[in-house]
Amino acid sequence: MRLLKRGLKLAVGLLASSALVAQPLPVAAATPFAIGDVFVGTTGGHIQQRSPSGALIATLDTTLANSFDTGMCFDLADNLYATDFSSQAITKFDNTGNLVAAKWVNTSSDANNPESCVWDGTNANGFVGGPIVPQIRQYSLAGAELARNTVASPAGGTGGTDWVDLASDQCTVFYTNESDTISRFNACTTTQLADFATISGAKCFALRIRPLTKEVMVACDDGAHRLSSAGANLQTYPLGGVFALNLDRDGKSFWTAAPGGADVLKVDIATGTVLQTIATGGHVWGLAVFGEILAANPSITTSLSGGGQSGPTITVTAGTAVHDSATLSNSTVDAGGTVTYNVYSDNACTVLVTSAGTKTVTNAVVPDSDPVTLSTTGTYVWRASYSGDAHNGTADSGCPNETETVVEGLITAQGTTFSAVEGQSFTATVATFTDPDTSATAAEYTATIDWGDGSPTSAGTISGGTGNFAVSGTHIYAEEGTYHVTVTVTDTDTTSNTATANSTANVADAALAATPACSATSLQVYNGLTARFTDAASPFGTLSDFSATINWGDGTLPTAGTVTGPNGGPYAVSGSHTYATTGTFLITTTINDVGGSTITTSCNTLGFSFAPGGGSFVIGDKNAAIGTSVTFWGAQWWKLNSLSGGNAPASFKGFAESPSTPACGIGWSTDPGNSTPPPAGPLPAFMGVIVTSSSSQNGSTISGDTVHIVIVQTNPGYAPDPGHAGTGTVVAVVC
Repeated sequence: MRLLKRGLKLAVGLLASSALVAQPLPVAAATPFAIGDVFVGTTGGHIQQRSPSGALIATLDTTLANSFDTGMCFDLADNLYATDFSSQAITKFDNTGNLVAAKWVNTSSDANNPESCVWDGTNANGFVGGPIVPQIRQYSLAGAELARNTVASPAGGTGGTDWVDLASDQCTVFYTNESDTISRFNACTTTQLADFATISGAKCFALRIRPLTKEVMVACDDGAHRLSSAGANLQTYPLGGVFALNLDRDGKSFWTAAPGGADVLKVDIATGTVLQTIATGGHVWGLAVFGEILAANPSITTSLSGGGQSGPTITVTAGTAVHDSATLSNSTVDAGGTVTYNVYSDNACTVLVTSAGTKTVTNAVVPDSDPVTLSTTGTYVWRASYSGDAHNGTADSGCPNETETVVEGLITAQGTTFSAVEGQSFTATVATFTDPDTSATAAEYTATIDWGDGSPTSAGTISGGTGNFAVSGTHIYAEEGTYHVTVTVTDTDTTSNTATANSTANVADAALAATPACSATSLQVYNGLTARFTDAASPFGTLSDFSATINWGDGTLPTAGTVTGPNGGPYAVSGSHTYATTGTFLITTTINDVGGSTITTSCNTLGFSFAPGGGSFVIGDKNAAIGTSVTFWGAQWWKLNSLSGGNAPASFKGFAESPSTPACGIGWSTDPGNSTPPPAGPLPAFMGVIVTSSSSQNGSTISGDTVHIVIVQTNPGYAPDPGHAGTGTVVAVVC
């Protein structure tokens, strides 16, 4: 490139003298350098200071009118150093653009044409490369030459060292010499190292080492290249021949220009897309970025930690606390200042999500950030920015360098224990669950409930928010018991994110309701209903669920009742019992459900019998009202009993021989007088008696109708002799 540059130098001189290309007019200096400003080395000793957007801020003048400026570098005090190939000098400006020395270093005496420079991390050594002689020179901040390192210069190049950059070990210098080879030299041990890479057929110029990845970006006459840390060609940028190159502070783009071209390009490293074009109006030979990210003096190294992970890229579940750690590399041991941590939602770091704190740096030690818990899924970029007395006063981890991917937080579910009653609809909270994403709403989840009773699953209703939710459901259990309920909750955003809760349903037996159903009267052999009942679990109850016992009220042991009725009810209890005597008995029926419910109901029955030995005594229908004192046997029966059908025969004394067991609607008959003797007695205390409305005699037979049968509580004094009347009081009607 030496011959190329010499030819270009002559051409540039002609263009400048003929004013074919308009150069920007010098702008007043004393404009402070700002982070991200782009410095463009052009011909005529001019360096353009442009904002990151490309606006011209100032034009710095080296006063070396016949020169053109190539490589540039900054020291820790933000002073700018510009190599001037033609004038064989390095010019120094202060951090406001004022000229400090046009020839801070003058190499014209030994024919060394400086073309690039870089400072180590402590500014103890400034490394300078030039295309004429195979040397890498070292200078102090005062401009004193510290060393001349003779290095290998691969064939096909200029024979010199052209462009240099320093690795983070502060010793290894990468350099080009306008051949296809990128070489390395250890300035600490003055040892030539193995070549880093070869780009076959190319001639390569400016290069920069990416601090974090250790990749190398290099400008060549066939375009720019991105090389891996091992020297493999990862990517070629077909931009045409390019000469100048420097990294942007965002860590994801670079600036470049063709040799002597008028345009400066900003290019996306990942895609090769040209992001920006700056028309300089001049001939570009060198590029620098204020606060540039250098491998020898990286902005700031950082590492994320959270969820058991650490590194520049981590993936955590929503709701996980993450913090950032930062280290100032290659700084002085007493460096101070502050580091501000921020979290952004975009790769350009323009949309701030939250600040993770500003920390005070003491003796170059940077405290960790505040923990940040992100509850919304997505990809977030962390950035650490340093301000202080190290790293040119500022440093930045770049954007994006650290990436936190927040995935759907795992939901966790908890079971509940709830109560219900068989056969009755209920609504209960069957589970609760939590989600680290506190911004999620109940609508983002679904829930299914397996009630544990063999019925189909049903959908749960979800309520709550701010990460805490409840699942409720409505159901009817057909039977009492303990059921194991399974609730499955699914995040609809990420269907693989599910949680299961195991709950318990304690289902009580439904209440029973019973009513008495005893016969009001009964012969001494009771055979019939004693109770009716229903189950609140209807229609789910089955007949086999129930049993009953009957206490007959006479001091005998209870007996089992018979339960009848359709499944679901209503049900009835019946039984059979023989009483030893007549009288009023309290029948108590107890009903039991296998599920544990029980109920008791009681009712009275009046036990009676007819006259001993068969047949029945008779009274007139006008004497049959309850509470009426009656004579059912005696010589004066026909006078003491009134019949609606007329007087009875005087020969009838009150006992009907037939039928043996009377019944309503069945007529009766007997012989006159005492020819058919009545029972000898004693009579039952409660005795069934025929009620007749008419009585007549036909020959030797007296007969009548049976309109009712009543129960008479008998009095003492009865005897079969009609002179010993049978009397009592009507107490009940049988039929």
